[in-house]
Amino acid sequence: MPSGDEWGSEKANTHFSNFYTIYKCPLIIDRRIDVKGANVRPVNNHSPDTLKLAYGDTLRKFRLASGLSQMKVAAKADISLTYLGDVERGQRNVALINIVGIARALDIPLDQFFAEVEAQLARYSRSTK
Repeated sequence: MPSGDEWGSEKANTHFSNFYTIYKCPLIIDRRIDVKGANVRPVNNHSPDTLKLAYGDTLRKFRLASGLSQMKVAAKADISLTYLGDVERGQRNVALINIVGIARALDIPLDQFFAEVEAQLARYSRSTK
């Protein structure tokens, strides 16, 4: 990632171009946002832990449906096996770059993946009522 003095430089432009080539989506960076001390709030009345569990359950569902082992998905997504296992168990907050990498490793479009995450959250809501 470019340092503060390198923004707008050829090195920075190459970095962003490489990101687009690899992940097929733009890298959007806004240096004006300061997230230090930001409060984590529930999204649509779901706690962050519930969101992580829904993401992990969805990941596991698609991984098993595709017949891939955790090791193969981790290798394709360029993440560690331990990290992937933690994500599947809902124990990790997943970075955007890893979300994209995991979806690509599973050959699942992001919109389809997150539609299933939403469906999983709805199932959680119904089961707790």
